[in-house]
Amino acid sequence: MAFSIGAPDKQELAQVVALADANRKWLGFLPASVIRELAGSGRCLVARDSGRIGGYVLFDLPGNDVRLTQLCVAPESRLRGVAEGLVSALSNEHADRRGLRLSCRSDWPADKVWPKLGFRPVSSRPGRGKTQETLTVWFRDHDNPDLFSFRPEPRLRLALDADVFSRIYGAQLGEDSDALALAPD
Repeated sequence: MAFSIGAPDKQELAQVVALADANRKWLGFLPASVIRELAGSGRCLVARDSGRIGGYVLFDLPGNDVRLTQLCVAPESRLRGVAEGLVSALSNEHADRRGLRLSCRSDWPADKVWPKLGFRPVSSRPGRGKTQETLTVWFRDHDNPDLFSFRPEPRLRLALDADVFSRIYGAQLGEDSDALALAPD
């Protein structure tokens, strides 16, 4: 990927707003003031190449998840790894959180992209629009341990010499002894 990823500057933020407006049909309406607010609080990443924006991701940080609000790739930058780069950068930046979550209409083309970016469907729900089209909820797990994670403790293996054992318990080992002897294996 020839793009660099980072927070937008003021000039790039205008390009983000223009890209969001141009793709409103697929993204839904998000006022420019909300985009500026998210960017101003560090919740926007852009993919840039030679002074132009190839795509952006807007996100929020509720609870222990990262919620993608919008991810948009400019038409001329599609199929160049921009979405993958943005999702990976976001995931790496917030690797301490449980994972990335988003909702996408099931009948939109983007719904087929999420599995390619490491997301899995976890549920569905009705949308908020007039038609209440079904939204698929997607999740990309960071595999961080939580309260219900089970990770077996490593076991300590040791060998104990019979002389050491007899000194600990003060017993003489021999044929007539009642002392406990360890098996050779």
